[in-house]
Amino acid sequence: MKRVFISYSSKDKEFAEKLALDLKERGVGIWFDKWEIKIGDSIIEKINQGIERNDFLAIVLSRASVKSEWVKKELNSAIIKELERSSVFVLPILHEECEIPRLLKEKKYANFVDSYEEGLKEILATILNKPNDDKENLNRQHANYHVQWPEEFKRKSKSKPNGSRPSPSSHPPPPLVPPNPVRQEAIKKITTLYWEYIKTPENMSVCKELLPIFSGGWITDPAITLQHELDFIDCICGVVIEGNEAIAILPSGYSTLDIEGVGRSSLILRLLGITIPYGRLIGLDDSTLNSLKAVDVVFNQPRSPYRLLASDIAYIGNSAGRLSIVPTKGEKISFIWDLARHIFRLTELDYKTGDHRKEPGRAKLVEIFKRIPFSEFNNIFGDKLDAMYPLNKVIILNRSLVATPQPPTARRLEGDERKKHLRDAMLVSLKHGSDFWKRDAEALKQRVEYILDRIDWNTMGPIVDLTISHPDKIIPYYVFDEVEELIQKGELPKRRYGQAKVKVGRGIRYHNDTLITSVPNVDEIQILATSGEKLFSDTFFWKKLCQVKNRKFYLKMSLLDPTSSAVEEREESAYTDKEKKGEGFLRKEIEENIATINRMSDYFEKRKSRVRIQCNLYNEQPLFRMTLIGGKRLLIAPYLKGKRTGYNTVFYDISADKESDLFYGFKKMYERIESTATPIALSV
Repeated sequence: MKRVFISYSSKDKEFAEKLALDLKERGVGIWFDKWEIKIGDSIIEKINQGIERNDFLAIVLSRASVKSEWVKKELNSAIIKELERSSVFVLPILHEECEIPRLLKEKKYANFVDSYEEGLKEILATILNKPNDDKENLNRQHANYHVQWPEEFKRKSKSKPNGSRPSPSSHPPPPLVPPNPVRQEAIKKITTLYWEYIKTPENMSVCKELLPIFSGGWITDPAITLQHELDFIDCICGVVIEGNEAIAILPSGYSTLDIEGVGRSSLILRLLGITIPYGRLIGLDDSTLNSLKAVDVVFNQPRSPYRLLASDIAYIGNSAGRLSIVPTKGEKISFIWDLARHIFRLTELDYKTGDHRKEPGRAKLVEIFKRIPFSEFNNIFGDKLDAMYPLNKVIILNRSLVATPQPPTARRLEGDERKKHLRDAMLVSLKHGSDFWKRDAEALKQRVEYILDRIDWNTMGPIVDLTISHPDKIIPYYVFDEVEELIQKGELPKRRYGQAKVKVGRGIRYHNDTLITSVPNVDEIQILATSGEKLFSDTFFWKKLCQVKNRKFYLKMSLLDPTSSAVEEREESAYTDKEKKGEGFLRKEIEENIATINRMSDYFEKRKSRVRIQCNLYNEQPLFRMTLIGGKRLLIAPYLKGKRTGYNTVFYDISADKESDLFYGFKKMYERIESTATPIALSV
């Protein structure tokens, strides 16, 4: 005998008891609180037992029940049980017109509003697993999830300049890409992992919002029902929206496998105005990772105009001749996983391609994933994820490994090369090493060709090839200063620095690139900075130090003493965002970077590396930021009022051989400050 738990509001008691009696008369076992809970029983314990021991939970939906805290608790418990069983457990019963709870919006419900008898037949058909001849009476809530552009895009789509829709291809539609059992198992595993994450007590505040993602289908399913399934395919890509303009970022398909697509997450974070202090996470081992409560996240001010539609996967295809995208059902939780993977790649000092897919890297990735504060990202997403968006611009991200770092370049594709580059970008998943993307190659190629043949290229927005050339697989964060400017302005500005007699470089990029390329050729680097934040955020620098073998190398850092009055003076004079970050943020920043120095010193010691780190604290407000490379080269930048070291900072590159007076004058200033500094003991 099938058993059903009846969940209802006390205001609907008469209806609920009638339903319980009618179901019982027709051979259904019933758990009804009035019949089951006796005087002296623990109400919570009896309800939990009832939910656990029954085959179904029938929830009576009414204006009263959707506001009832008891009913909400019973529903949450039931949804969790349904997910764990991977089969239908919750049966919605519409007693009167009301706002359907979000957890149930994608479920069919038995409609008792129009006819009690018809509603009873519908619910019995499910409980007793009998065919129902009146299926048309079973209201389909997801019927409203038809393919639809937001209103602002509807208005735009009416005008089609420079031509009309292309004629259909002569060849017949290709078959659907058949499901691959290996891929389905990989999706199942990642879905389970996501579920384990969101059902923890720390995330219960967002659990209600995320539960509908898991209540039907897969998290990788499109967020809306696609009327023409042949016209769309899921691809590796990111999508952001600025106002009404949707921009897709796809890997090129032309880069080598170990760097294909690497950098997309960094670019998306930059566009969204999100900064991750990577330096706080480098060199973490099991013990230090376990002590980390949460990954620190900084949302830059003023707020970015971009919003996120897709971080790693979206459905790309043709709708009325327009290249369009549909986010996935699970985008909000998928973003957290993609962010964790991105952090792991950048902060794992010995990272090799694919380490995040196998142990022990996988376990560390999961721990990072669990420590990302989901609720802090609520405001980064587009207002409507369950919609279709025509693409106004496509950026194809091309990676190139070169001996010397180069500025990024952008080239607008024209004519037939647009289709060729877009086709290759949409097929990048065939080269992916993860089981998550395994599927029939030939069927996928036919499907992509079918989609692109139906695009009206006359109305297609710009497709831009964006090339990032750098000597390392992982792109340093500061490169994206230029990438962002390139996307927004179309070109990088040409800077002039007057009649300077010494070599001049622009931005922290110039400083860090110079530093990194010098590491193999020198034995010592000395740095005097306020907090050194721009260097500590550059995981590429620390990775480069890890490559130093069979020789001694000294890194000497002099930072402002976090306990000195000079810290408050520096905050007051230089940091215009002080009120946004809170009092004492510079002190905290320095203390966190000292902790990183400590951790990296310990890291090198445990690996018997010959890299040695020394840290000194000085207590006067500096006039210049100085980096002494190998005793023969000096990079200096003045500390200006109201400005942090960053993208537009001008660095003077002074050589001991060519500008000896300047070099030794600044070196003497450096040595004077260093002589008054206090060395700190590192835990080695």
